[in-house]
Amino acid sequence: MKPKTKERREYEKRLLFYLELYNELKDRDRVEQTLLFFEEEIDKLVELLKRM
Repeated sequence: MKPKTKERREYEKRLLFYLELYNELKDRDRVEQTLLFFEEEIDKLVELLKRM
């Protein structure tokens, strides 16, 4: 397995951050737009990390 690059570690940190925020907000009222944003960002990061 290749060592993780600095770029990959940063993407992983960002992904974890978004996942934590998403989980924190998902049960609150009137945060649909924010949750949509996080879902999109999470999906983008996951796809990007898959390609690395």
